[in-house]
Amino acid sequence: MRRPVANRIYVGDAERVLRSWPAEFVDVCLTSPPYYQLRDYGHPDQLGLEETPEEYIRRLLAVLRQVRRVLRPGGSLYLNLGDTYRGKSLVGIPWRLAHELSRRGWYLRNAIVWHKPHGLPSAIKDRLTNRYEFLFHLTRSRRYFFDLDPIRVPNTDPRSRYLTRPVRRGAQGIDHRPGLAVAGNFVPDPRGKNPGDVWSIGPETRPKRWIVPAETMHYAPFPEELCERPVLAASPLGGIVLDPFVGSGTTAVVARRLGRRFLGIELVPGYAALARRRLRHESLQAANCSRRSFSSCSSRRTANRVTDTGTGASTALSFYRTAEAA
Repeated sequence: MRRPVANRIYVGDAERVLRSWPAEFVDVCLTSPPYYQLRDYGHPDQLGLEETPEEYIRRLLAVLRQVRRVLRPGGSLYLNLGDTYRGKSLVGIPWRLAHELSRRGWYLRNAIVWHKPHGLPSAIKDRLTNRYEFLFHLTRSRRYFFDLDPIRVPNTDPRSRYLTRPVRRGAQGIDHRPGLAVAGNFVPDPRGKNPGDVWSIGPETRPKRWIVPAETMHYAPFPEELCERPVLAASPLGGIVLDPFVGSGTTAVVARRLGRRFLGIELVPGYAALARRRLRHESLQAANCSRRSFSSCSSRRTANRVTDTGTGASTALSFYRTAEAA
């Protein structure tokens, strides 16, 4: 097996393409597969239109088995998956899949809640509108690459000024062993705090009217901001980020912008071509414009984060110029 060329979008069935690649060379897989019974992408071999949830999960598990194989032992999988209603009841697809992955040896490290503060309008009148999805963080091994520092957020809790040292004994009337710190009594980290497992990020609406000027739109794109934390935390600078359902190319765009290499797989040739054109368009913007001229608010925030975390905007921009043409 020959290692694939980085910074390319490959066309084909994800499981078959992954089978042709060698083992243990990908740092992180960040992906959002087609949801069950929600959209028809116009391809006879597409995932998502299976007759039963069991068949859908079986096919998705086959792809993720290959993802596990190509991940490094310290690699991570970030899997975004929404649920579906059938017969007036939630099917429970995300947790069904998470349970099956755990049975197959994956470590479920986080069930991150992607909260959508500005969800799409809904005509539903007999239940509450859905405003969240899951982003599961799974790993191959108990020990894995994870760098919290690039994704820390400012500690804005005014109570933190009073939390100056561990409480040794008798906190809240409870006796503790000498030297044991009590949860909630700590010295705030000057670098910022852990962002937690609830992320409030609006859904991406921009590509529904624009991704690449005058090009075909994609109706289920990742928000760019949702990709930033997994890429920064779970892969080193120059590492490889895989998306086996790359769609409009958001994972690839963000990975390259943050100084990582990417590998994308897409079943539908039209969407693969769209992702390539989007990457070329972003490359031209990065090469010809200042950091303030990125194409989206998320892009500008990413550029600031790159500088703040010490990698340098020039490092990230150099990947635009040196990446191999898709």
